[in-house]
Amino acid sequence: MEKYKVIIIDESGVIDSKEDKDRYFTLGGIIYDYTHLEVIKSKLVPILKEYLDILKIDEFKSSKMTNSKNDHNLIYGSILTYIKECEYIKSFIYIIDTKSSSIMQFYSKKSFRYNKVIQWMLQDMKRSSLIEVDDQYKLLLDNVSLDKVEEENFKTWLKNHIAGVISLDMADSKNYYFLQIADLIAGIPKLTGKNPIN
Repeated sequence: MEKYKVIIIDESGVIDSKEDKDRYFTLGGIIYDYTHLEVIKSKLVPILKEYLDILKIDEFKSSKMTNSKNDHNLIYGSILTYIKECEYIKSFIYIIDTKSSSIMQFYSKKSFRYNKVIQWMLQDMKRSSLIEVDDQYKLLLDNVSLDKVEEENFKTWLKNHIAGVISLDMADSKNYYFLQIADLIAGIPKLTGKNPIN
């Protein structure tokens, strides 16, 4: 079996917004060794399916689960506990202040911003030992709305410029439980029910 890590990433917020209400941009997700994929699925997927059935929904979205008009946030918290207790995965969250971030000020193209934010995130993960300097890894992100040229840049730049990146792919979170987990992690700041700039 191949030896590499998988990094599943979703975002919360708008990376190219100029609005104060969108000041904070969040990346969240999980990291695991590909060799542990089946055991992770056996621990988490049955629980996720059960909660989807209880809530009568077909996808976990943090933006819908933090709504004060329902009690979905109780299940949200329970899912986060299961994620934390799974010894085969590491979770992460990065909150970026788009008003003070040099990346956001210097780069205007959306794909460049994503590339540079993920590059910074990977460097920080190495500094904090979430990943090792010599690790190889595949990145999977929830679909990002980009035109064809920017999407190609996004998918190839990191692989060509960052040691260890095998590939970067995007997919619809509706079809991937682990992308839904990443969405829930990226949405953790919403659980407070407060706007972070207030």
